[in-house]
Amino acid sequence: GHAGAAIACGSLLLKGVEVPESLTKFSKKRGAAAHRRGKSKGSVAIDPVEMAREKFEIAAKAGCELGFKWLARLEEEERRVLTEVGPVS
Repeated sequence: GHAGAAIACGSLLLKGVEVPESLTKFSKKRGAAAHRRGKSKGSVAIDPVEMAREKFEIAAKAGCELGFKWLARLEEEERRVLTEVGPVS
């Protein structure tokens, strides 16, 4: 189903696999996950972690327990990174 596809896509994004534009151009939160680079080029850079989060949220909203687990894993990783970096002075 769609939840399984969202989990698969999200996990591939986190591994660094380049996802075709056809899978990302209709993202609901495109503004949050992408930003414009060079107005003349019109190209879009996509943050793979944010895109993965969106995919896991789709799965979680569909009731997929694995979607919730991936979201929790992302949050744990972000907390770990923030802890390692420490406060910015």
